[in-house]
Amino acid sequence: MIRNKYELKAEKKRLRQREKELKGQIVSNWKAIKSTLRPKNLISSHLSEKSIPQNGENSLLVNIFSYGAAILGRKLGEKAEEKLHDFLKKD
Repeated sequence: MIRNKYELKAEKKRLRQREKELKGQIVSNWKAIKSTLRPKNLISSHLSEKSIPQNGENSLLVNIFSYGAAILGRKLGEKAEEKLHDFLKKD
């Protein structure tokens, strides 16, 4: 409970500081969401999850395939992102 104007000023200051902190968190979270939802990141993430070796498979062939799939996914994602960006620019 606020009893005088000094406590009111202190509470206003505390609330302004809290507001700044929350706005910073919102901006940070928004940037993270945008980055996560980029087509190239979605594809790379999906392919890397699918290409994790199961049951102790650590052969060279599996590793080469995983690496190639990740590169291909990244390239396809970049192309999709470019196409989407160009499409949205037209509007």
